[in-house]
Amino acid sequence: MNISKELKQKLIKYSDEIASKKDFLSIHTNDEKGREKDKIGISQYRTLAEIASNIDSYDEFELYIKYKESRRNGWDNIFDGMKYGDKIIEYMRKIKNDATEDILPKALSLFFGYLYWQSSYRVKLIRSDASQKNNGFGKQNKNSKNGNK
Repeated sequence: MNISKELKQKLIKYSDEIASKKDFLSIHTNDEKGREKDKIGISQYRTLAEIASNIDSYDEFELYIKYKESRRNGWDNIFDGMKYGDKIIEYMRKIKNDATEDILPKALSLFFGYLYWQSSYRVKLIRSDASQKNNGFGKQNKNSKNGNK
């Protein structure tokens, strides 16, 4: 049940393709506690990675993503010309074609883990930048580029 280095590289590439799209950050919550209603909290990827590692049926897992999309909690946001949930399913199908059935749960789990890392890194950069600009207290930092009054 080992995943080849080549497949891991593909999974990293897939996660990077998604995370590097301009819409990626706009559909994720910038709130550290994930309280923005119509946006995706980054911890959802970690949960999906755990679920994926224990799936009995790929189709069941795909149905779960469709369910998340129907709840209108960010997974239905338009991303790269389609609903984000549908875009994720598109990549899940690529992974299904790339992986043998015995390693598919592990491959999907890694994919969502990589998405978690990607989103954590990218969203935290924005939080850090926003915190520096407003001194972390809602006041503009006089030393920041846009902090001049």
